[in-house]
Amino acid sequence: MRLVFHASIITCALVLLPACSSITSGQLFSNYTEQLTPARNALQSAKIQQAASLLPAHAANNVSHTLGQLENARVLQLTENYADSKVAFEKALLQIDKQNFAADIEISEGLQTTASFLTNDNVRDYRVPYFEQTMVHTLQSLNYVALKNIEGALVEVRRANLVQQQALKKNQNELEKAAAKTSLDLNDLYSRYPTMDDMIGSVKNGFQNAFTFYLSGFLYEATGEYNAAYIDYKRAIDIYPENTYLQQDILRLAKYLGFDDEYNYFKARFNAEALTKNNQVPVLVLIEQGLIPEKKEARIDLPIFTSRDDIRFYSVALPSYANNHEYAAPLSINIGEQTLQSETIVKLTALAAKDLKERMPGIVARQITRLIAKEQFRKSAARNGGDVGNIIATLYNLASERADTRSWLTLANNYQIAKTYLTSGEHTLSINLNGITHPVSFSTDGNKSVLIKVVNLGSTLNTTVYTI
Repeated sequence: MRLVFHASIITCALVLLPACSSITSGQLFSNYTEQLTPARNALQSAKIQQAASLLPAHAANNVSHTLGQLENARVLQLTENYADSKVAFEKALLQIDKQNFAADIEISEGLQTTASFLTNDNVRDYRVPYFEQTMVHTLQSLNYVALKNIEGALVEVRRANLVQQQALKKNQNELEKAAAKTSLDLNDLYSRYPTMDDMIGSVKNGFQNAFTFYLSGFLYEATGEYNAAYIDYKRAIDIYPENTYLQQDILRLAKYLGFDDEYNYFKARFNAEALTKNNQVPVLVLIEQGLIPEKKEARIDLPIFTSRDDIRFYSVALPSYANNHEYAAPLSINIGEQTLQSETIVKLTALAAKDLKERMPGIVARQITRLIAKEQFRKSAARNGGDVGNIIATLYNLASERADTRSWLTLANNYQIAKTYLTSGEHTLSINLNGITHPVSFSTDGNKSVLIKVVNLGSTLNTTVYTI
């Protein structure tokens, strides 16, 4: 890894140094994760109303304002205040759309970018990553389901799927551009950076979400759009092929739609037959489990070559995740003579870690520019202020070297599903959690699908039944 000081960058950084004066000390030195800790602790104790009151407020001009809107919208949904949650998500989506438009036409971030040269990434507007954008639309879709607006729910899942399609097109190009800016050997970089491979597992990228496609397929099927449902189930199976409930949905619809070649292909692939469900109502149990983990600050040493070809090592702060493979514990569900085990359909923890790893070249590229600017700032302070100036500049550089550990911290850790088919009538299912049985009563009517949403926070379960 050979990094060199460039005089033009140094000069530019020094000229723009006064821009830092507009950045508040709170944005520069505060830790977003620490601000969210009281609310997260309340959520993990299932004190959802308390969590809502503990969320920090962010002014409209705050660089974490959009992120704060997402946290608020999510917690409002957990309190079952779906109308206000919908409005909060809509406001956040307006800001996300502006961010995406600016990125598409490569509008610079101006003052924030200038300020971050001599501070850290915490002074930049929080850019909502693709996997979080997908979850905004997915959770908004569930708000519409709760508000009995299925058309609105379908619009949101289509928007969620569009985000994934656009990300698939843009992602590789963005990664290549970021890597080119660093002039880094990425293998060398990743050898110095804390591994997250156990957490990432086998996910292909940081944005494709099988749960979103599965929910889309379920809603399409509930409204009689079987071809659209089949397409999205197939998209989901490409991402998460091991889910047996998803496998059965693929087999069942392929057979129903008369896609004989595809049915035979999937039959051989899954070593299973389509189970016949005549005159029975689909009942989907959707489980949101836990909370997504926080980012941590990691420090690595980067070798930097000066213009005189001298090598110096600089310690830089980078965001990371603790490399923990969290087991998504299945829930046991009993209904009549049946016993179901829930199965994971997405691990948001894995997507978060993969997304961060993919964005690391861009993060490091900014760090390199920042290192150069800060070092020249220190030298200038030493020339103009002697030892005192040198000490002050050095202390400032050390204090301002903070990793940007912001992320959407009220998201679930993982999503799981279980699915069965029942005749019309009154039913009760029981969910077992830590030896405690939680009964859920509901009715099935005609051809209307049933969605039972289960929120598993800590040792508690909250359940809500929707008829579609």
